[in-house]
Amino acid sequence: MSDYVLRGLDFSYKGKTRKEPVTKVFENLCFEFDQGDTIFLSGQSGEGKTTLLKILAGLLDPDEGSLKFRGEEILDIKASSRDVAFCFQEAFLYPFLTVYGNLYAALDGYGLKRMEKDKLIKEIIKGSPVAKLLNFKPKELSLGQKETVALYRALVRKPSLFLADEPFSGVDVRTKDALLKEMFRLVKNSDTTLIYVGHDVNESRHFDRHYRLEGGKLNLVADRTTKSGSR
Repeated sequence: MSDYVLRGLDFSYKGKTRKEPVTKVFENLCFEFDQGDTIFLSGQSGEGKTTLLKILAGLLDPDEGSLKFRGEEILDIKASSRDVAFCFQEAFLYPFLTVYGNLYAALDGYGLKRMEKDKLIKEIIKGSPVAKLLNFKPKELSLGQKETVALYRALVRKPSLFLADEPFSGVDVRTKDALLKEMFRLVKNSDTTLIYVGHDVNESRHFDRHYRLEGGKLNLVADRTTKSGSR
């Protein structure tokens, strides 16, 4: 059995009033993946890609369904207590903090001592482009630098699951390729599971599996893992 098992997921967006129609997004959706997998998720706008990520992150509650991690139900666990990191389409950084302050803030709320936080930051920035940006504030960074810092901010605590919703859509192709390469290096080093939403299917060749979300169903497009599970 896979590490993550999603079964019977139903979700609808309800109207603000009884007269407004209910929009069904998922009905009996099933999905399985393992720790350390890298998954590319594509689909037309409005098919529910972001909604699925928000359910996995605990930001939305499904109408029905079960999500288990190694046999333990996690849908009942609040978002702040799940070992999940999320990157949205726009880089989220605290404008009043330095880059170091943003990395440090990402480690708040996890019971870590200052020395432990400093150690995690030093580990992730070692040899990286972020190491030269620690004293800068977001307004002093280019868009590509902001996206890089946001990526490191999300992964500094080495989460079990990283959900990326078109995080590099605003940068040029060259910068995007560099960010993708850096993202893969970081998740592989920490054995983090990656689910990445993207529109450019050419990017999917870098991932273990490619799923397309269509009509409320997940369809497997490509599987680059071997039967033994090696990559």
